[in-house]
Amino acid sequence: MTETNRPTCEVCHQVFHGNSCVGNFVINGERFERIVHGGNGETADDPCPDCGVLEGQIHHWNCDNETCPSCRGQALGCDCESFELVSEVPVV
Repeated sequence: MTETNRPTCEVCHQVFHGNSCVGNFVINGERFERIVHGGNGETADDPCPDCGVLEGQIHHWNCDNETCPSCRGQALGCDCESFELVSEVPVV
């Protein structure tokens, strides 16, 4: 697959391939830093199979493998109330 065929993150606008996303989560009014790939005890020798980030990088928005920093469940579809992403770049 060529770089031009890869999906682009709707938050940081980067192609899903070895680059980190941005932002923090606000859950129930409390700000949380996002858990990086490999930061939840999982093996991260390889890039994330869903969004392509490398170990120590923040998963891209809506990645299937991102962990919720509040409940430690899957962030995508998390049951935490009032879950939002606060980013440092404008969301287009």
